[in-house]
Amino acid sequence: MHRYGGRTLVAGGLRRRAFTSLLRSGRQQQQKIVVGAVATFTRDVSSSSSGTIPTRHSIKGPPPICKDPVELQELTQQVLETPLGSLFCQHRNNKTNSTTGSAPKSIPSLSQDRDEAYAVAYESTQLLEYLLRGYNHQIPGSLFSGPNNNDVSIEGASATIATMVSLMERFDEEGHTYMKLRYEANSFRAGSTSTNNTSALEDTVSSLSARKGQNNIDDEESSSSSSSSSSSEEDEDFSFEDDDDEEIQIGSSTFGEVEDMFSSVVQHERHLEERATLGSPGSQVEPHLSDFALPGVTTVMYDSLLDAMASATELLLNDNSEKAADPSSILYEIDPEDFYDLTQDALTSHELNNQSLTSVKGAFFPYTVPTMVTYNASLRGIGNLCLAGSMEGSNQLLIDQGLACGFGIYNQLTHNTQRLPKRNAASIIHLLNIIKACFPPSRTRGNMTVTLWHQASQEGLVTPELVSAIRDVHAEPNGPEFEFFLEIINKCQSSSPSSGNDSEKVVIVPQRFARFAKKYQHSKNY
Repeated sequence: MHRYGGRTLVAGGLRRRAFTSLLRSGRQQQQKIVVGAVATFTRDVSSSSSGTIPTRHSIKGPPPICKDPVELQELTQQVLETPLGSLFCQHRNNKTNSTTGSAPKSIPSLSQDRDEAYAVAYESTQLLEYLLRGYNHQIPGSLFSGPNNNDVSIEGASATIATMVSLMERFDEEGHTYMKLRYEANSFRAGSTSTNNTSALEDTVSSLSARKGQNNIDDEESSSSSSSSSSSEEDEDFSFEDDDDEEIQIGSSTFGEVEDMFSSVVQHERHLEERATLGSPGSQVEPHLSDFALPGVTTVMYDSLLDAMASATELLLNDNSEKAADPSSILYEIDPEDFYDLTQDALTSHELNNQSLTSVKGAFFPYTVPTMVTYNASLRGIGNLCLAGSMEGSNQLLIDQGLACGFGIYNQLTHNTQRLPKRNAASIIHLLNIIKACFPPSRTRGNMTVTLWHQASQEGLVTPELVSAIRDVHAEPNGPEFEFFLEIINKCQSSSPSSGNDSEKVVIVPQRFARFAKKYQHSKNY
């Protein structure tokens, strides 16, 4: 859970404000099917209409997609209705010692624990990715879009997105359950170890007390063997010992006050951190959730959902007639913060799973590494929402969210210190759409466009689509000082050699401006 004021590594979930209605609407569309334990779940999955669910595929070939609507619906119902704690396959030899049958005494390292958690969730993870790609296939313009799904309505896209969010929320709950059980198991192991340590500590304290008592006896014997003094001197010595004891007590009390002050400062700092992270004063951060990311949810799932949401928002640009007929469609409840929060969840999962990565050249944990889709799909969706909002009139809240979330994601994409994807032409195009929708024609809009052009041309990221996007931003004059800049842009256009008609222009980007454009291009929209 993240806000703009600061980000703490706490594995959250998809518990967002706008997603509450998405989950409610999505689950109302699911039929109730009672599924027993994990054995029943696995048996039903293997006996589905299309046979065994593929869990392994070549990285060079296209990933498997669930294109059969009947199979897609049946498997979705089985996942959503499986009892909590039954999705992940638990291996007995990981819970007990294979020779003695008792629980292992040593607590595994975080990296070993993380690898084991994702290994336990592997089969269910592959199944969910298979289903999410199937739902992504139903939305036009998406990564896995089919050729015959261009007639999808806004209501149909809303139902698809609601189901995808329900599936990811179900896996989020399963991951929380796993982490809670793991924490309790580790606490039990640590408890037995701490019991032995407590016994050893008690023996040490007893020996120290015995030594202290022996020292007191020796002091008394040495004091009695010395020459006796007058009664007044004895009283003075006795009062001096009392004063010494009082001094020790005062010192102990003072030390206790310092300790209380320090603990209150720590508690106040934790309280502020919890408020910045969770947004509510009374909420508590569960410490075991920051060991590593919740197992089950991967970057592939985030990318499938973000891409589906971004592609569905283009329906708002192409057809605005359905809003009057059905203003309660889920697609209209998505806002820029939803894209931002999903991206932050994906980035946080990557950071949590690579906390122990000390070497810069070390390998990242593969299941949660962000891709270009993780960033660009959010920028694309935010740009579409802002453009659709600008058609309806001024919406200050949408403009503020679009600028804050859009530039926040673009900043993370541009200035990340790790070996993560950098911006490409699609990133700049989607940011230009946000600028076009949120800024009126002005020098500010023109200056931002010129800056992005210089960045793209210097890095060799210019494409014909980027040139067209810049011309669209300057379709309405932003000021006379940008005429020379537009002349440079116009030089990238020339007549088509095939048609010979001057009215038909094609964009030919100079090689020095486009030397890395294809290298960093992910796909058509990303």
